[in-house]
Amino acid sequence: MVVGVMVGSGIFLLPGYAAASVSSGWILLVAWLLGGVMALFGALSTAELATRYPHTGGDFIYLLRVFGRLPAFLYGWMCLTITGSGSVAILALFSAKYSVHFLPFFQQSSRAEVFIAIIIVILLTSLHCLRVTVGARFQSLLSVVKVGGIIVFAGYLLGSDTPAELVMVSFSGESWKGFSKALIPIYFAYSGWNSVGYLAGEVAKPGKTLPMAFIAGTSITIALYMLLNSGFLHVLGLKPMQGDALVPVTVLEMLGNSKAIILVNFLILVSVLSSLSIIIQTSARILQSMGENGVFFRRLGEVHPFSKTPVIALVL
Repeated sequence: MVVGVMVGSGIFLLPGYAAASVSSGWILLVAWLLGGVMALFGALSTAELATRYPHTGGDFIYLLRVFGRLPAFLYGWMCLTITGSGSVAILALFSAKYSVHFLPFFQQSSRAEVFIAIIIVILLTSLHCLRVTVGARFQSLLSVVKVGGIIVFAGYLLGSDTPAELVMVSFSGESWKGFSKALIPIYFAYSGWNSVGYLAGEVAKPGKTLPMAFIAGTSITIALYMLLNSGFLHVLGLKPMQGDALVPVTVLEMLGNSKAIILVNFLILVSVLSSLSIIIQTSARILQSMGENGVFFRRLGEVHPFSKTPVIALVL
């Protein structure tokens, strides 16, 4: 889950923006590493909280226990009306955008992406209304495909025989400024390390499982991001990357492998679907916890007697 939600579209869409403000490929790699270390600090903190309060709801539960009902309710309300629903909408549209590449019939319709996005949300919500193990296995499948695809893609780039030069430069005032600006898109790409906390109440042996999930998941993501950015720099170098909105496509065009672009589109689609699936899952758990703790409609806290999933919260 941690890898699934962290490795979304960000690693494919943001490397060019992260590279735009730095003066060296080495500085860019250090920025990606530092961003990962910052995410790991957050994951370690959340692992401590999740182990102490192993209940469904994640950040909502921590706010409720520490600050009380009103801040916790406002957080849950914000998730329902802005952050959770907004993330679902954005990721669903991204998924539809890349789905159209594989559905020629829909490419003729201007409203196709919205229609496909709606279908994707309904299908994923229905899937998560089934038993928790069904959603978990589907999520695991997407994560394995995504991680495997990134490793193969990065290996292909690093194995190319047209390496660009990584220039080492000394730090100056402007270098530090550019370095700090690069961390903004990088930290966005690392967001999601707190995802497992939302399902802590459904985890067996949380004291052992949760810290391992947070630490291992974040560490794997750091390794993947470093590997893929090393591949981009190996082929393109820093200058062509700067400001490029879709570095993976540019790097394949540079290598003259236009046929592989459709595979990159598929990899992005899987990555976005994986993140969307987890956001639907975790947002519903916040609403479920609100109902269970009596700060919102209590029916939201009910779980289906057969599937043991919060069906009402998922549908909302």
